[in-house]
Amino acid sequence: MKEYKYNIVAKNIAEEILPKLQLNDLLPTSTELCTRYDISEITINKALKILVERGFVKRIQSKGTILVKYPESLWESQPVQQVHLSVLGIPTQSWNFMAAFEHFLDRFCALNPHVSYQVNHCFPNEYPERIKNEKFDLILVNIWTLRELLTTPSLVKCFLPIDKIPGLIYDEKTYFPGVLKWCRNGERLFCLPVTNSTIFQKTNLDYLGMSKTPFNQETSWDNFVNVLRTAKKNNSLKSPLFYMRHENHYWPVMLKILGGYIFSRDGKKCLLDSSELITAVKKLYELVADERLFVSSTSNENSEGQKNTIDWFKAGTLACSWDSGLFLENSYDFNCSYDPLPYGKHKANHLMIEGVMIDGSTAHRETVRDVLNFLQTAGSLEFFRHCTGVSSQKYFARTYIDKLKPTHQGIQTILDSLNCAEPIIPAPRLNVCNYIAQKLNMILLGIIPLEKACREIAAEANLMLEKEEF
Repeated sequence: MKEYKYNIVAKNIAEEILPKLQLNDLLPTSTELCTRYDISEITINKALKILVERGFVKRIQSKGTILVKYPESLWESQPVQQVHLSVLGIPTQSWNFMAAFEHFLDRFCALNPHVSYQVNHCFPNEYPERIKNEKFDLILVNIWTLRELLTTPSLVKCFLPIDKIPGLIYDEKTYFPGVLKWCRNGERLFCLPVTNSTIFQKTNLDYLGMSKTPFNQETSWDNFVNVLRTAKKNNSLKSPLFYMRHENHYWPVMLKILGGYIFSRDGKKCLLDSSELITAVKKLYELVADERLFVSSTSNENSEGQKNTIDWFKAGTLACSWDSGLFLENSYDFNCSYDPLPYGKHKANHLMIEGVMIDGSTAHRETVRDVLNFLQTAGSLEFFRHCTGVSSQKYFARTYIDKLKPTHQGIQTILDSLNCAEPIIPAPRLNVCNYIAQKLNMILLGIIPLEKACREIAAEANLMLEKEEF
């Protein structure tokens, strides 16, 4: 079985240094030991911990490490304890971050053969029950699950604050401050953010026949729609030009731009029955059903009746879409611009976060700490080789953005927007959001009447919210 460096260093200290000392003498400092054995302070601390556990030395605060007992004649190598980590995450087919994290863990385990892992997949709305009833070491979260976990008292107590982990290489100044504040509950940091971004407008300038983006910070909703109308008028295909993803987190964005907040500021009440939001849904319906300017489906049918996902950039069937910087890729071979959304009076940037939380009952705190340390240092590059996200660490985020600058306009605004970003809904509850999104999609398809449906959806959503824990 492999003998790890900290165990070898502990053995060397016991054989080379301790026999030359008198009882109660101080050992060399950690810095001196690091220099002598050409290793990191983390490894030295692990080695000294082994000597403490065997009763040879004692570490005294503000003084140092002293010899209290001479080692026996021979050092007996201790087998490395096997560690198996249990990870909770969203299925990889719907989450690039999850797939990238599995690649990262494979790399970590290859460097640490005594560590193995198992991924447990579930959907976001299943997180609360799984976390309450099962034990995991690491929990991978996105902004939706994160906000629900942090704003539910019975759930947040299940997690270990990041700042309670001794030896964690974590420097708050290296992260985007606007992101970290949403990973806290009070003063405690419960989530280590890995990727972050805001929702942006992506525009295929080649398809629009433009060399520069027609949109800027002051673009209004009417101006945005008029650009699409003009483009469609000049397009012989007469196909929809805007792709509105139907996932639940895009509905609050769209309705906020068109009329107002879909939930109250504390997330406890649905406002879809207000006159402002009913008018907003009507506007959107007209763009989808009457003008055919928008498309709200992610797939279309070919002549043989098979459904194909719309590859709107390369096929050229759509000119604009709203998406997150978390979905950036290097493979675009056209002139693309990234612009702020047409907010008008409702300006704000909608924050997206993906990160890692730690189960408070984990029996493998040291291994979990080593995983997070690796993720923040050398492993960060390994992680972002497989992830389309923007790093929460300023240095790695800058490196990623710099690579995209030559072919993408306005890419810097993704980083700039993080200074004032906030979640779409302060305290979402996924089961309620999923219900609302499902019903609103049915309205756009013309399946249920609009105004009556909005009021019925709000009433049902508020009944659901009354049962939720905040």
